[in-house]
Amino acid sequence: MTADIHISKHEAKLEDIDSINLWCECDPELRADPGSVCHKCYWYTRHRVCYHNLNDAMKRNLKVFNKLIPIDEMPWMNAAYFRYSSFGDISKLVHARNFIALAAANKHCNFGWWTKRPELIEKAVLKDNYWPGNLVLNVSAKYLNKPMKYVPCFADRQFVVWTKDKIPKQKQINKEVEYICKKQCKDCLVCYTKNNIKIVHEELK
Repeated sequence: MTADIHISKHEAKLEDIDSINLWCECDPELRADPGSVCHKCYWYTRHRVCYHNLNDAMKRNLKVFNKLIPIDEMPWMNAAYFRYSSFGDISKLVHARNFIALAAANKHCNFGWWTKRPELIEKAVLKDNYWPGNLVLNVSAKYLNKPMKYVPCFADRQFVVWTKDKIPKQKQINKEVEYICKKQCKDCLVCYTKNNIKIVHEELK
C-alpha cells in the first residue's frame, strides 16, 4: 500500500513546484531572537494561524513520517522537480531517512531539500550509508544577514536570507559560486540541481 502523503501545491515563487511538509514545533529561542530567520517566518506568523487545512495536512504527514516507510510504499512523484520543506522542517532522524528513501525511489525527479537540521541528515547518511544523486541539500542559515562559517561537506550549498538594506549587490558577489535569488524557482532551478553555486542569497519577504 502506498503511503498516504499530502502534497502541497504552490503559487507565486514556487508555482509548479510541489512540496512535502511536516509539522514541527519551532525552536522558542530562535523564534524570540529578532536576528533569526525564524523570528520573521511567514509560516509561523500567517499560515500556522490562518491555514487550518494545511496545518492538519502537515500534522498527518508528521504521523506518516514518524515511522520508517518501506521503499515499496513510497509514492511515485509525477514531477521533474520537487521540494522538501517549503514550510516547517524535519525534527527526527526517521524523517531524514524517509526523505532520502523517497528521493531514492524517484530517480527521475530532482529533490531540493531545505533544512536547518543538517545534523539529523548526517546521522541518516551514516546509518544507511546512502545518498541519492537526485537529492540536492540546501542548508538554511539560522540568522539574517549572516552566512554560516561551516557548512557540512555533504551539503550542496547554504541558503542565506538578508534584509533589504543588507543583501549583497550583484557586483559584490563571486558569481562563480554565489547566486542572488530573484526568479521563480521553475525558471531558475539552482537549488534543485547539482552545480557550482555554494551560497544562495535571498531577500527577506
